[in-house]
Amino acid sequence: MPKNIFCLVSVFVLVACGGAGDDAPAETPTAEREAPVEQQPAPNFDAVIAGITRDWLAQAPEVATSLGVSEELAGGPYLSKLQQTGVAARSQRYRLIEDFVRRLSAVDPASLDAQDRLTREMLLRRYGLLLTIRDLAGYGRPSLSMYGPVFEVYSVNQMNGPHIEFPSMMQEAHPVTSVGEAEAYIARLVGIEDVLGGLGELAMADADAGAIPPDFIIDKTVALIRSLVAVAPEENSLFTSFAERVEANGLSGADDLKARALDALAQHTYPAYLDLARTLESLLPAATHDAGMWDLPNGPALYEAMIKLNTDLDKTPDEIHEIGLENVARISAEIDAIFESVGRQDGTVGERLKALLSEPAMVYDNTEEGKQALLTEVRELVAAISELAPDYFDTLPQADVEVRPIPAFREATAATGYYDAPSEDGARPGIYWINLRDTDVVPKFYIPTLSYHEAVPGHHFQVALGLERKELPILHRVNTNTNAFAEGWALYAERLASEMGVYDGKPYADIGRLRDELHRAIRLVTDTGMHARKWSREQAIDYMARTEGIADGVVVSEIERYAAIPGQALGYMMGMLTILELRAEAKAALGDAFDIGAFHDAVLTKGGLPLPLLQQDVRQWIADHEVE
Repeated sequence: MPKNIFCLVSVFVLVACGGAGDDAPAETPTAEREAPVEQQPAPNFDAVIAGITRDWLAQAPEVATSLGVSEELAGGPYLSKLQQTGVAARSQRYRLIEDFVRRLSAVDPASLDAQDRLTREMLLRRYGLLLTIRDLAGYGRPSLSMYGPVFEVYSVNQMNGPHIEFPSMMQEAHPVTSVGEAEAYIARLVGIEDVLGGLGELAMADADAGAIPPDFIIDKTVALIRSLVAVAPEENSLFTSFAERVEANGLSGADDLKARALDALAQHTYPAYLDLARTLESLLPAATHDAGMWDLPNGPALYEAMIKLNTDLDKTPDEIHEIGLENVARISAEIDAIFESVGRQDGTVGERLKALLSEPAMVYDNTEEGKQALLTEVRELVAAISELAPDYFDTLPQADVEVRPIPAFREATAATGYYDAPSEDGARPGIYWINLRDTDVVPKFYIPTLSYHEAVPGHHFQVALGLERKELPILHRVNTNTNAFAEGWALYAERLASEMGVYDGKPYADIGRLRDELHRAIRLVTDTGMHARKWSREQAIDYMARTEGIADGVVVSEIERYAAIPGQALGYMMGMLTILELRAEAKAALGDAFDIGAFHDAVLTKGGLPLPLLQQDVRQWIADHEVE
């Protein structure tokens, strides 16, 4: 909790709860005691939101950097700072979230307009759920990320965390256009030492609490950490990208700045990464091979909370497992029908999908030329569907989206593709990153759907449109993007692309679209299988491989992802199904008056709401547009 808030709370507690001691004042006269207490004015909602925003960004300076916000909005200078980790920082973060809930709860919802009531309820839901998780788990790592409250069951894993995100943030978001910004960059290269040390402290504290990651997660995380410092410091992109920008921007004292950055990297950053790797390795003798949360302290209850955090819905693991099985059967039948239409009838759907991967015509050559051809195709796909978008969206984002290859240092563990939001000030576009480490894992029939998911009309439209609602507080525009809304919209966008006609006459591309949808249904089965039904890692790998025909290396990474971040992969299918249900309701109610562009505005232009609030809001929109 920031110092100023802690002092205010402490003063309040001392005044309200102080007991009578040796120095207690004489008893207050009865008449004075019974005098009416002056009524305190109700807190102003805008002031509450502004205060929470400052406190959120003050403890998450990397978020402030990525958003490019002003120091005034962020509560002061932030470029040289990093979000702290460790046991004390974890407790402080929970206290801060508790304080956010207290401040929001003090606002009378009856005094607010509809939009502010929505913001208040959304934030209370999200922050309150993290406090529920706190009460269930004396381990793990809470954070207030770019997109709101996040909880990592394993404080250090191969998917998320400062140890992974720091290099990208420094190179992609931290500016180096002035000497002051360069000095802040160097300060962060030193400061990451404390952050990584805090992660190691959390890992050991979690182990004492009975929450040691599975052995395969430790192995994968250690390999990743060591890969980040595998080259000499002067060859590390953290240094080379800094040196290039210092020179390109003509900063005074360039040689001194570069020398200090190199020294900070060698003396602070590198040793801290290696120390964290050794800390994790020390846990291996006590680690098990169990993939699920079921054997963690309060594991079953915590998994249900993780389901709610990641899907926004009150669904049990069994309910989600069954929804997964039903959709696996439905989508497999649709894929089978297309295979039949192109004369591919032999084998299971999974076997036929896997056979496609081995056909040279279905993949680009795994050469520099092939990778550049893949990158060119992705850019052309995004440009082509962007031209169709005005027919399906009444409101289009102002921010551009660029397609870039994932940096080499992240290729080994990064997803096939992912999206980064534009900066809040409009200086940086949205970025769709594509992984070119191996063209075999990005077959040609997979590329279109991945691009529609990550860029247009998927994450780029969803994130940029929400961010550009400048009349809303930035806390709403950013923290409203729940996992289920964001990933549900992106999966919906894949299906919408089909409705836009981009797959017409392209049966294999359409198979690729359905394969991706099948993949999301399989996630419902395997995630709940491991964490609630005691499936082993190998059992989950076998199910996914058989059902989807996924490449061997990809299936292992996918299953280990679900083991490391329980519940996150559930949001895609659950979110898409919710949006499709709302669209069906709107079509039934509005009939010929239904307009797809207006519906998409209703879904996207309030920011990404938790699904129950999205349902409430869109149903109100439907009621407002029904013809008597």
